[in-house]
Amino acid sequence: MHVKVNYPDAVMQIREIKCSVKAGDIIGEKLENHIQELDDNITVKESRKSGIERRERILNIQPSSSSDLETRKIAVIARWCISTMYTERILQKRLQSMLGDGYNLEVNIQQKTVSVTLQLKHYKNRKVIWEMLEGIVPLDQIIDVIIIYNTYRAYKPFIYKELKAKTYDQLRTEVI
Repeated sequence: MHVKVNYPDAVMQIREIKCSVKAGDIIGEKLENHIQELDDNITVKESRKSGIERRERILNIQPSSSSDLETRKIAVIARWCISTMYTERILQKRLQSMLGDGYNLEVNIQQKTVSVTLQLKHYKNRKVIWEMLEGIVPLDQIIDVIIIYNTYRAYKPFIYKELKAKTYDQLRTEVI
């Protein structure tokens, strides 16, 4: 699709014009090739090797050295299409099976947020919960995993001497 312009011979005799036309032709061909590659990589079925490699990086697929392009395309399609249906009920069931109790799930469809509030006893599980949510929740949703730390009210029944032995961090993060 690159347009090559035929200039009159008198114009092409000028060295600067000749150099700029030649440079423009080279850049135009490179641009054409990049546009064609992007066109070819729109769908997985017609993707070039570069498009498949990009999708494999996104999906964390490690292809074997002996696999050909068609096999790699099938692996990408299989991983791309295996997405768990995202509903609040499925999230509740997953969180219930992982944590039991001690969490609160809030899904706000208008603001596109998914927020999980965890009690302090689930502090060590926050990364696993985050990864599970990233796998299920669509990319246009904002994910929040919040930990509820100890507050002053939790320590109200204790006297100062009992709490003096602990550091502030211990008071904040230890389960009472």
